[in-house]
Amino acid sequence: MYHSVGVEFEYSARIMLARLFSVLALLALATCVAASEPKRVNGTIGNGGLLLIEAEVNAVHIQGIVDTGASHHAYDRKLIPILEGFEAVGSGAVIGVCDPQRVLIGPMGDAVNIGSAVVDLTPFRTKSQVRFDAVIGIPFLVGRSVHIDPSRQRFTIQQSVIADVEGIRIQLDELKRPCVSLLIAEQEIRALIDTGSNATITASEEEFERILKHFARVNERPAVTSLGLEGETQQRKMMVPRVEIGAHVVRDVGIVESKSTKIGMAFLNRFETVIDLLNLRLQLKALSDAP
Repeated sequence: MYHSVGVEFEYSARIMLARLFSVLALLALATCVAASEPKRVNGTIGNGGLLLIEAEVNAVHIQGIVDTGASHHAYDRKLIPILEGFEAVGSGAVIGVCDPQRVLIGPMGDAVNIGSAVVDLTPFRTKSQVRFDAVIGIPFLVGRSVHIDPSRQRFTIQQSVIADVEGIRIQLDELKRPCVSLLIAEQEIRALIDTGSNATITASEEEFERILKHFARVNERPAVTSLGLEGETQQRKMMVPRVEIGAHVVRDVGIVESKSTKIGMAFLNRFETVIDLLNLRLQLKALSDAP
């Protein structure tokens, strides 16, 4: 009897040990998988399509916007008391500079920022009607991808992996910001991808005139209206019948004359968008094509 009980006990012990090792193996596998998964941080899409994200600057909670058109980070003047190494440089839009700060954004860790500016963001907040205290620029986005889903009013930033990714080729400008080619009125135009702008498409004065000259050559007259002054420049808006970007055609698009040529969130929000800054590809899926 004792022998049979011992055998039964030994058998049960082996079963229990086997199960324990199985559980430990599964836990180890789950840990490895979690460690190998790209870190990601989620944000929401605010008024005008701006990308809002929660962050900490020197352990102080703030809300920022993710701006692919910004070559550096920028902090609002009200954060001066917590900024390290602040140095005033005068009045105007940029009122100072500061040392690199400890910026924590979700699980992404510290975002090193060099040459950060301190600005008065009040005019931008008033114009966009969005509350934010900082602009998170390209230094945080290098090697990462931004997935924007307007249908769910959210976006995700995660570490990219090197891959053969389909999509529209991104070219970087001299400030390492992403640009793509558009075809407007049979003119190829390079435009900055600017998630910090709630515009549709803006064109520099030179590009604006080039588009108008094309329409004049083919005896077409797009509707052009005056929007008033932007600084000391008279700003105009032109309605064009179509804009081509990659394989996509967007019809009846308003183009506003401005200091630079860029596509903003009012244009990108027509699509589910991935801006891959490692593989340098822009992926667009028209929302009408979504399942």
